[in-house]
This record gives sequence, structure tokens and C-alpha cells, in this order.
Amino acid sequence: MELHFNDLVFEYKGNTAAESLRALRGVSGQVRAGELVAVIGPNGAGKSTLIRMLAGLDAPASGGVTLNGMPIANLSHKERARQVAVVPQSLVTLPEVHVDDFVLGGRYAFLSPWRGPSAADRQAVRNALQACDCEGLEGRLLTRLSGGQRQRVLIARALAQGSPLLLVDEPTNSLDPGHQLAIFELLAELAKSGRAILVVTHELNLASQFATSLVLLDRGRVACRGDADKVLSPAALEPIYGKGLTFGRMEFRGCEPSADRPFVLPWRSGDE
Repeated sequence: MELHFNDLVFEYKGNTAAESLRALRGVSGQVRAGELVAVIGPNGAGKSTLIRMLAGLDAPASGGVTLNGMPIANLSHKERARQVAVVPQSLVTLPEVHVDDFVLGGRYAFLSPWRGPSAADRQAVRNALQACDCEGLEGRLLTRLSGGQRQRVLIARALAQGSPLLLVDEPTNSLDPGHQLAIFELLAELAKSGRAILVVTHELNLASQFATSLVLLDRGRVACRGDADKVLSPAALEPIYGKGLTFGRMEFRGCEPSADRPFVLPWRSGDE
């Protein structure tokens, strides 16, 4: 599995040229099987727009996206769903359905119109709910869940889809710290098992621990890319976020051998 995107440009059209907004300005990159790429950047940097471009939900003004060498725009909806799963930040409207039926909807690309869900489909749903700590929520209505529970169910639906490429937009929204850590651990395990993962996040320290590489977006452009040491540095972040950050290092035991990783806190020191 390889996703490539080259010189992506996207503009939100206004009534006049002055009202139009160019959200992406020549963004390029790639995600391969086994990689967890974290896209970071301030609000309005173009991160969610990039997710939509990569998923084929919006067409770029220029540039292109290919999946295993095939332009993603050439794939049918079902073909795309078999290859790419998307976790949005949230749902615009909440359907009045039970959690297990909602997660089962992630299997639509594999379901036949002539039969109901198979045992394998049901098992995929159970596995996804368990992986996202959603066991016990199956019979509850989606509208009756907390924000954090709904976020985990959204991720479970994408996992049930079984696609080799996962595009995740701010998966830790509304989650408590324990579940934030668990979700990134899950994404890292999925990458290690051979999936390609791209995640948009504001959680810089989770990206530092688990991402194989980071991309820093600012005003629709790639400001920096590389490993955590390069991207989560004062030289890269202070021109974008300002000087209200504190930088340090902490031991990370999630890899062999154990190593220290950079951390970043929104903590203004007293001499500033």
C-alpha cells in the first residue's frame, strides 16, 4: 500500500477573488504500509482539507493523489472504500441507530445486496469494538453516547472496514488522557501490522511517541517534515506557534531499545 500526493492545491471559492481562501498551496508527501505519519499544525493550516483530498472526497484545483499508482479519482466508491477508511473529526448529523449497526456500516463495500452480513462481517465488528474499548456499547443508540464514546465508535467503524490505508482526523477529540494514549497505541500497532496510517492531530507529544514521521503544515504549506527531533524543535515550532512553549525530552519505552523523545508543553516560562 502506497499513497502519494503531489503539489496539491485547493481553494474554497468565495463570491469574489478576495473572499476565496487557498487552503492548500502545493502540498506533497507519501504514506507507505508500516508507517504512521502525523500531520500537525495550527488551526486553519489545511490539515482537514488535506484529509479530504487524500480520501478523494474533494478534488484538488491542481496536483494529484495516487493509490498504488492509480489516481484515486478513477476508483469507484466501493473500490475506494476497500482501500481507504476515513475517521472524521465528528459527524455533522447523528443517525438514530444502534452502535453495532453503525459500525457494521463500515463493511458496506464488502456486503452483497443479495444477502445479509456474514459471520465474518459480524466478527469484524466485534473485533473493532473491542479494539476501541467499546464493548458494552453495542445496543446503545449513537445519539445517547458521550462525545468521547462516539469518537471511539467512529474509529471502530473505520477499523471494521478493514482497509489497508487509514486516514484519521483528530481522533483524540473529547477523549480522556487514558483513551488518547490507547488510540495512538492502537494506530501504532495497526501500522506495525502493515497498514498505512495518516493521522491529523494537535497532540504533539503523542505524535512524538508513536509517529514514524511528522509533517508540519502552516497556511497551506509544508513548513517542516521529518522525525520528531526535527519537527518538534524550537526552530520549527516557534515561528508558527510563538514562544509560549516549553521543550524537553523524556524516556520512551515503547520501542527497543528504549530512547528519549522530545516533548512540547504550552507552558510559558517566567522570563518571557
